[in-house]
Amino acid sequence: MSHESKVLNPSASELVGLLGEKTVKFCLNSLFDKTEVEIKIPDLSQNRYSVWGDWGPMYTLQLNPKSPIRITFHLKDRSEEYGLDCKTVQLNSPMLVDERKEFPLCFEIEDSAKDLKYHVFLDSSGTPKKVRVFQKFECSLI
Repeated sequence: MSHESKVLNPSASELVGLLGEKTVKFCLNSLFDKTEVEIKIPDLSQNRYSVWGDWGPMYTLQLNPKSPIRITFHLKDRSEEYGLDCKTVQLNSPMLVDERKEFPLCFEIEDSAKDLKYHVFLDSSGTPKKVRVFQKFECSLI
């Protein structure tokens, strides 16, 4: 079995190795300022999960309410830290095949407090390498 096929379809023991505690730091740049953001993902290696998939493995991991995913916004004059109030987190294989080759798995984290969605892309060793941030917008038809 090639290394790439193992990464795209990890066994249960290989998955456990990818789910250790992670901290991701990145900058959100807006027109007027720059905000440093830190996401702390707790150790999920012992958490229950379900798996399915179309183009690659997709996992729903149960979160422990005592150790939530924590987000910190470092603003100019203060820091704001909070834990996410969610029961599960998604760990999916990216849809685009070129992206999937470089980043076989991606955490999809919903932040309802800020109406943001974070995609944290992991390399084959489980190290966070890239983040995409999506802002939820509601639009009214005119």
